[in-house]
Amino acid sequence: MAPGETRASSKTALLDAAAQLLTRIPPTEVSARNLARETGVNYGLVHYFGGKDRLLAEAYERLVRRFVDDSGTVLWRAS
Repeated sequence: MAPGETRASSKTALLDAAAQLLTRIPPTEVSARNLARETGVNYGLVHYFGGKDRLLAEAYERLVRRFVDDSGTVLWRAS
């Protein structure tokens, strides 16, 4: 696997883990170590991809997009 593919798959795995954690626990209880452990990647990768807060924000965006895409309807729009 090429380095760019490895980075992309690691980030995808972290975002998937963040989304899963957010369905089980509040964001204030998600830690960078939880994300790394859940994903099976090195803890340092969490920081490489912008840190816990950035990954959680991206995970939330992905969850919302998935929900909107699945339903075909926007239920909420920021003003």
